[in-house]
Amino acid sequence: MKDFSDCYKAYSVTSEATYAESSLHVMNCVENIMFGYYHPKGGTTGEMSMTWQVLGKDLVPYLKCYDDAFEALSTFKNVINAIAELDNKNMTPMQFREILDHCGFKDETERGPRVVEGSITTMLPGKQMLLSMPE
Repeated sequence: MKDFSDCYKAYSVTSEATYAESSLHVMNCVENIMFGYYHPKGGTTGEMSMTWQVLGKDLVPYLKCYDDAFEALSTFKNVINAIAELDNKNMTPMQFREILDHCGFKDETERGPRVVEGSITTMLPGKQMLLSMPE
């Protein structure tokens, strides 16, 4: 059994991060939230993601977890039980974030200056401000 006692639970919202445009495009998705156990000095012991893609007319989430994080996933019973309540209801990214917050996860999204089509912008939760125009 892995020992997660020296770790903390956290998540990161890709669409609000400094690397959003390039990451979401490469992942071919609308949103991606990475979550798991993280070490205070850096690194992870078990990380997985909830990703949203457009299927037909719907924005649909799916859980992705590699086998080195299965044990971590097994400790997130409160998260699994909460998302089970939203089974086949196309849970939104905001609903998932609320679940993670309620279950004691810390939002560690790297918000800060980012480049959007040649302009430097900064991201705040729910807001985007233009800092400079392209020349």
